[in-house]
Amino acid sequence: MIQGSTSRPIMQPQTLQELCLDEACLIPTDSYTRLPWTLKDQLLKKLTRRGKCTDDIFSWLIHSRVTELDLHACLISDAGVEYLKTTKCLKVLYMPEPPVVENNNFSENSLMGLGEGKSMLRVVALNGLCGVTDGVIGSLVGGCPQLQEVHISSTSITNHALTALANLTQLVCLNIGKTQV
Repeated sequence: MIQGSTSRPIMQPQTLQELCLDEACLIPTDSYTRLPWTLKDQLLKKLTRRGKCTDDIFSWLIHSRVTELDLHACLISDAGVEYLKTTKCLKVLYMPEPPVVENNNFSENSLMGLGEGKSMLRVVALNGLCGVTDGVIGSLVGGCPQLQEVHISSTSITNHALTALANLTQLVCLNIGKTQV
């Protein structure tokens, strides 16, 4: 920080890359398709941190090399969840949480595909989503045998989900608060 003449601190300028990413947040989303995956990744992180990622933006920025997605404050729907099918390198996934998700509505059908082809997924958070069922957990366990953290509080899982979760040999953190278990 630099002290100004009024003795109020003046913040150092951001890096050129940060300034460019800030500007990129303002351009039409169809322009995102021309960006290299490295910039898409950085822009995706910036927008998700701000809670500004929607289905439309998600469709232009998601790519197969994404390793982390924190969507807890983002407004995506079942259509947005479909785009996650391309993220084969995903290691960490935090899905939107209520009250951000309108009516907690992700269908069981769309959530069933979350684990498909994601053998590197280590952390998943599906807290408060009404579409999370025993079947979704079974599918997730089957597709993601390396899971270490599973956060599924305030969902409709039962003891059957625990039976599936028992197959995760690397599980170190399980959050099942406010469930029927």
